[in-house]
Amino acid sequence: MSAAARRAREFARTRKDILEAAARAFVRSGFKAATMQDIAKEAGYTAASLYSYFTSKEEIFAELHQMLLAEIGEVFAQPMPEGLSFRQKLELLMRREIDLAEQRFETYAMLLLDANHAGTSCRAAGFRRRIELLTEFIEKHATPEDLGGHDPETVAIAVVGMGHGFFVEWLRDPEPRRLGERLPQVLDLVFYGLRGQARTNASEPNG
Repeated sequence: MSAAARRAREFARTRKDILEAAARAFVRSGFKAATMQDIAKEAGYTAASLYSYFTSKEEIFAELHQMLLAEIGEVFAQPMPEGLSFRQKLELLMRREIDLAEQRFETYAMLLLDANHAGTSCRAAGFRRRIELLTEFIEKHATPEDLGGHDPETVAIAVVGMGHGFFVEWLRDPEPRRLGERLPQVLDLVFYGLRGQARTNASEPNG
């Protein structure tokens, strides 16, 4: 690896470290109250050195959002094992998303819970992007029978909206119950509705 490539790699790694530190600072103090000095302290840098990587906390916020969207896209791009029913594929996808959420807890909490001036547009963009990705996933992996006559985008909106409610509650109080433990409930509601018979055994094929 050339010296230039090593420098670029180190620069990218440092930027990522700063982004993760900024998420922690934003969660602790709130976006409006947090300063570049706070972020620098959390990251273990001086405020002056921080400006070598980012010009403002607004730029950091935007980069955090883009980083998370990219990582969500990578989750959707992962291949699915052969022989799974649509429900099983959807559950695997959502468990992969939960794994990412646990790794990026501070970033999710900052974007979804902090009522800052930038958060509203980011939340809307993130919500729309997940609907787009899930619509593509459903089109690829579901049959018309799986969807009960509903179009893929409508199903995607319902799944994203329902999952979002459970997810935000988990962000507010993550300790008592792991998010993954509630996933079968979400899937039962998606596939069987309020008056349908719950069938939480994901190993059962759709019927």
